[in-house]
Amino acid sequence: MLRFKEAVVIKHQTPYCSIYFGTNLFEIEDPDLCFFNLLSKREWEIEELSTELRDFLIDNSLVVKPYNIENIDAKLVKNIHFFENKQPNFGSDPVNIQKNICQKKVIILGCGGIGTVVLKNLISFGVKHFLIIEFDNVEESNLNRQLFFDANHIGCNKGSIIKEIISRFDKDIEINTINIRVNKVEDLQSACNDYDADFFVNCADTPKCINDIVYEYCKARSIPFIQGAVGIETGYWGPIFKGNFINTILLDTEHREPVMGSISSTNMTIGALISNDILEFWINDKQENLYRRKSLNFRDYTIEFMEN
Repeated sequence: MLRFKEAVVIKHQTPYCSIYFGTNLFEIEDPDLCFFNLLSKREWEIEELSTELRDFLIDNSLVVKPYNIENIDAKLVKNIHFFENKQPNFGSDPVNIQKNICQKKVIILGCGGIGTVVLKNLISFGVKHFLIIEFDNVEESNLNRQLFFDANHIGCNKGSIIKEIISRFDKDIEINTINIRVNKVEDLQSACNDYDADFFVNCADTPKCINDIVYEYCKARSIPFIQGAVGIETGYWGPIFKGNFINTILLDTEHREPVMGSISSTNMTIGALISNDILEFWINDKQENLYRRKSLNFRDYTIEFMEN
């Protein structure tokens, strides 16, 4: 049995049967509504479809095989429907995509304006295993842009507060926290070598060479990683480094000091874009833009892609 993906829309606009899916439009010449009447059923036994029509629907990623969500955590059901429409290959099961994400182990370095947003999004994707490296305590100035914290947490270590809050949200989420300041590769080796991570997210902005430190650590252990930062008028994220780490040109060689000014909207935007790239990587790691550094201009909302 096959059925249209949930997001597929079908209309008859004489003389065509029009199929809309995302930004794509497919038109089949259909003056007598033969295709429209058949496709309007939205679900078919294989033998109801001609080989040509079936291949067309499969090749253009318009259909899925039915799947069972009865045993899926209700918090994640919307994810399943999203994965159904995003899955790159016919026959891949969106339930299995979700199950794989739930098994991921992620290291997050720095839980500030960007790191807390990334953490919240990854939890919403279904990730249940984290190692958080955070040296800082909550300050009053953090409350304008950092999730999870409130005035009662001022003076407390960020990692311990996050662990407490997340455990109340979902007792099945495993969060390990390490309270160290990372100044050299050896610090990460001491903190992370016993953690079998699938992904590393660098959201720290100090010391100035932190990107180099993370790069060297993840390269040695072959852990995919991403980084990002926010300025006043621009923010950047990516690329995702993986495999042989050949795109070293995109490392931050200027080693600039972080700016003092920071607001919630820009931090949340870049944090969300980092999170989305991680999710896209887990769904389909063949997308070239995942391996390019992107810069977002907050004034005119243009995105610049930097070449490797």
